[in-house]
Amino acid sequence: MSDKRESVCRFISRQLKYHRQRQQQENRALPACSPLVVALNGPQGSGKTTLSRAVCQALQGPSFNLKAVAVSLDDFYLTHTEQQQRYLASGELTERLSSHCTGSAGSTLNPLLEYRGNPGTHDIDLGRSTLSQLIRINQTHRPVMVPRYDKAQHGGRGDRCPSDQWMQVNGPVDVVLFEGWMLGFRPLSTQQLTDIHQAAQRGSALSEYRHVGKYTLGQLLTINGYLAGIEQSWYPLLDCLVALTTTHIDQVYTWRLEQEHSLAQSLIPEEGAAVPKPRVLSDDQVQDFVDRFMPAYELYRPAFLASGLFPPPSQPADPCRNLFLTLNECREVIHRREF
Repeated sequence: MSDKRESVCRFISRQLKYHRQRQQQENRALPACSPLVVALNGPQGSGKTTLSRAVCQALQGPSFNLKAVAVSLDDFYLTHTEQQQRYLASGELTERLSSHCTGSAGSTLNPLLEYRGNPGTHDIDLGRSTLSQLIRINQTHRPVMVPRYDKAQHGGRGDRCPSDQWMQVNGPVDVVLFEGWMLGFRPLSTQQLTDIHQAAQRGSALSEYRHVGKYTLGQLLTINGYLAGIEQSWYPLLDCLVALTTTHIDQVYTWRLEQEHSLAQSLIPEEGAAVPKPRVLSDDQVQDFVDRFMPAYELYRPAFLASGLFPPPSQPADPCRNLFLTLNECREVIHRREF
């Protein structure tokens, strides 16, 4: 963990220096600089949440003396009820998109929206509002309430916590770490997605798009559309990117299973407790849960690995804004790339 933490902290420190210089050059009358918003991408179980907390702690230590706040993509999931409603309404949207692209229609509900995780299961407006408030906190001097999500509710399906359990953030804030598995993924054009889906339909069970081929074009276009909404609403608020990657994306199954087992262990009721704590996902449910993320990885991960989220520096003095750390199966860094 220490090598990842130190590498990320050094990267953030450089980004923050550039971020402040740029703001002061653009507006010398600005009373206080806004926080640096760092997107932290990583597949399920890769340790991005643990890393986010460790980095925040390190940044607030004597070596950096900064105020850092950790926010998760999970904080912005729809409520359990909203999630169910979106899933039940997904058939109509899928049918409309399928009919528009192929001339054929089908009213099947979209399994990619059945449970939390994929684009379309987040409250985009809540996310933008919360991030925007955090960005302005040093100017407004008003506390910001960050939502919290309890993954153990509803038999492991999760639900948003009541507002009295949200995290209150008080300024000033120097760094906001925003972690999430798909932050930085960009949607494909309709033609690109159609071509990939057709290739997936013709491919074998071992093809690079084997999970894409399990779903209809309309179902995939629906998710793609929601990702476009995230890109338009959230990405302009981000300043730099840190990404944890793996050489084989199937490693996510093992990592996510380990994560669920750890959660289950932490929820074991104390001796003599009258009410058992909520249960978590079974191993089969974890397999099914991860399966639903795989189409997004197959569709969006290649371009993300190649280009990151931000373009290369336009000036020699400008810093690279993408940091990629490749991990082995033990989550140890085996390659570092900054561009």
